[in-house]
Amino acid sequence: MGFPDRSRLGRAHLAMERLEDRTTPAKLDAALALALPDLVAAGAVSGDHVNVVMNATSTNAADLAALSATPFAASVSPLGFGIYSVTLTPGTDLGGALAFYGSLAGVTSAAPDQILNVQRTPNDPSYNSLYGMTRIGAPTAWDSSTGTPGFVVAVIDSGVDYRHPDLVNNIWINQAEIPSAVRARLVDVDGDRTITFRDLNNAVNQGAGKITDLNGNGYIDGGDILKPVAQGGWADGTDGNGTAGSTNSYRDDLVGWDFANNDNDPLDDNNHGTHVAGTIGAVGNNGVGVAGVNWNVQIMGLKFLAANGSGSLSAAVNALNYAVTMGVKLSNNSWGGGGYDTTLAAAIGRAQTAGHIFVAAAGNSGQNIDSIASYPASYIQQYNNVVSVAATDSADRLASFSNYGASSVTLAAPGVGILSTTPNNTYSSFSGTSMASPHVAGAIALYWGANPTLTYQQVIAKLKSSVDVVSGLSGKVSTGGRLNVAKMFAGSTSPPVAVSGPKVVSASFGGATATQFDNVLVIFDKAVLTSTFTAADVSAFTGPNGTLAVTGIVAVNATNGSATQFRITFAAQTANGSYSLTFGPNITDAAGNLMNQNGNGTNGEATLDRYTAAGTLTTTTTTTLSTGTIAAPIRDLSTLTTTLNVTQDIRIADLDVVVNLTHTWDSDLVITLTSPTVNGVAGKTVTLFNRRGGSGDNLTNTRFNDEATTSIANGLAPFNGSFKPETALSVFDGLSTKGAWTLTVRDAASGDIGTLTNWQLVVTGTLGGAGGARSLGFLAEEPLAPAADVTPALASAAVAPASVPAAVSAGFTAAPAATLAGAASASTAVASSAPGAAPLWLAGDDARDEFVARYEGEPETSDGDDGYQSSFGILVDDAAAPATGEESAVLYFAPVSAGVSDALGALFGDA
Repeated sequence: MGFPDRSRLGRAHLAMERLEDRTTPAKLDAALALALPDLVAAGAVSGDHVNVVMNATSTNAADLAALSATPFAASVSPLGFGIYSVTLTPGTDLGGALAFYGSLAGVTSAAPDQILNVQRTPNDPSYNSLYGMTRIGAPTAWDSSTGTPGFVVAVIDSGVDYRHPDLVNNIWINQAEIPSAVRARLVDVDGDRTITFRDLNNAVNQGAGKITDLNGNGYIDGGDILKPVAQGGWADGTDGNGTAGSTNSYRDDLVGWDFANNDNDPLDDNNHGTHVAGTIGAVGNNGVGVAGVNWNVQIMGLKFLAANGSGSLSAAVNALNYAVTMGVKLSNNSWGGGGYDTTLAAAIGRAQTAGHIFVAAAGNSGQNIDSIASYPASYIQQYNNVVSVAATDSADRLASFSNYGASSVTLAAPGVGILSTTPNNTYSSFSGTSMASPHVAGAIALYWGANPTLTYQQVIAKLKSSVDVVSGLSGKVSTGGRLNVAKMFAGSTSPPVAVSGPKVVSASFGGATATQFDNVLVIFDKAVLTSTFTAADVSAFTGPNGTLAVTGIVAVNATNGSATQFRITFAAQTANGSYSLTFGPNITDAAGNLMNQNGNGTNGEATLDRYTAAGTLTTTTTTTLSTGTIAAPIRDLSTLTTTLNVTQDIRIADLDVVVNLTHTWDSDLVITLTSPTVNGVAGKTVTLFNRRGGSGDNLTNTRFNDEATTSIANGLAPFNGSFKPETALSVFDGLSTKGAWTLTVRDAASGDIGTLTNWQLVVTGTLGGAGGARSLGFLAEEPLAPAADVTPALASAAVAPASVPAAVSAGFTAAPAATLAGAASASTAVASSAPGAAPLWLAGDDARDEFVARYEGEPETSDGDDGYQSSFGILVDDAAAPATGEESAVLYFAPVSAGVSDALGALFGDA
């Protein structure tokens, strides 16, 4: 792979520019005058040369003579095109000389002679395979810094191979665990006030009473110092080294800790952690293997993932807390799994308080984690010390496996085909956001180590403002870009920190009882002015039955006109289903900063910084539905069919059937139950009883129950009690009870008769039901265009309702009764809907899991969730495939110019 031209100047150009002819000496710029001694000392500029640009654009004898005659010139060399190099006489002050030459008549500018360097490139043999380093601008950054040996990065992972020759000198050593007697004999070779493996691998620190190569691999590494003192190592079995403040409750934690096995040996037995560590801090320019982003850093190995790559959340929390307690300001977290956890959230919050940056891999599910959270990356929505990282390939394309999110992912970094260290002196190429994250952690360590006085907020602000904007990342990550560490070192090292406005960390629906909603408790991450959060800030509020109204907003424990918690109140709602309430962004903190819900640094974005609280009210009830006494005869070789008409609409979670009948010789009988027919589609049938009981008589209070311990096949007449039916009643789960249920009793033999006394359905479920005719509506949230532009056209379908049903519940406006061909009347109804009005409904056939409506107008896309879309929003009432309870609808959209045309996609669930 080729590299950028390294013959160009790598540092900012310092110059004085002559703006006009002067007859008096000019003053040297004060900032430059102060900086010159440091620049000379650092080798950035020459202390005895000044470059002078004359007004004349060609070399001439007069100018050469004039410059040579100046009192500070030891010699003058023409550089061509009217430019000259003046060698100053010994002892000449560089600043004074610059001011003098800059003031001469005929001079355009005078500047110090800078010392130029090629972009720094390491001599590691596999460096050419590290496309990521070039892509993120590391060679240019290395001209500014190759690392700070005292800066520590915690690698919270599967451990680190501290014996790897490309990592050994960058492995952290706990200074408080070095035995006092040993420490007294050691020499801080590089003068950084810390004993590192660089020091230990100097001969002066090797020998009796110090350390030797105990594992025989040719150098000193973590495996040597972890040996017991009796074997020549430093592990003395105590916590700390006896000096004040050296204890931390971890005995002999010399190079980190293994939280998976609760011991002091964090050696990697998986590969993952060592690979991550190499990208962060493989030793650069050592002629070995690869180079990390940071050549001089301390890697603290904190193992919580076992050899199989899994670990407990408590171990991860322990590891993070350990790092923070030890004063580490940065951790890499290339792991994930599980949902939101208050314990880990609290640990990240305490890390934030300590000024610790938590870098997390975004995850490898290829999904939008704004919609489907992926932890720990998604804690970025709660804490501003989290940096989440997506993965790109060598062409800056978002990796197919990478998670993304405009508000949940900070930036991208190389994560495809990344070569790095692996255990036992090996190197491997891995792909994943796990590989992208350490590029960012390494870059932060490089920059923060060079600028140690910056706060974590300033470092993250600099990281975000320094990305290379990539078109393919727009809308995928909050910065819209990929890491560029070189840009972090360009310009000011103290970037201004935009004060982020308040954001909601949680919002939950609740009520005075378990069967109602009457408020939403909102918690912000900082105090907001109570006067700025009013009912007017609620832009949308809907429930299962349509639009709702807020009655008030009450601050909880307000102090000086500000509070972090508020209750949004409204009239008690008892309807089962989904509720959604949207508010913001014109809610401010005490400093007047508007909400910044998406965390992108831009406060008060009209749509992106709004917050939507969602809740689902589910009221469970157990109801007995009975035929009463029917006393229907059961005749020989015939089938008795009985019906129970149910008006209640209950979504079934569990169904039992109770049967009472008299009949001699029960094994003549076959009993089945069938659910109601919906929209012409036949219900489901379950066999309860199939010729059981031999010559026994009667079924007396026989309860067919999936949870029974005895199957009906093993029961004895009269079957009094609970029995598992022949086939499971669970096939009815998710259906509505509403409609005509049918129980059939077939007598399959001659010679015996009987009577069906009664039967019952015992239903446990939620009010509101499922199945049946569901609805698709067009909700006018803004004035609709004329009917000619927004024309619902009911599509033809193989099986469809004959007409539009009545309104599904109170508060909805029914579309005119019309057949599927009645598009004109439906058009008029929809087009006349005013902003904020109740939705207008068209028919849908839930049994076929397909809505049979199309409309012409603005194309829409789906957010994939329950609820509605803005701008002619789509509102789908929990229409479910009965077997799964999941929404499933096929919707069609087309631009105005195209008319009703091809489907643009399947929305809501498993369609």
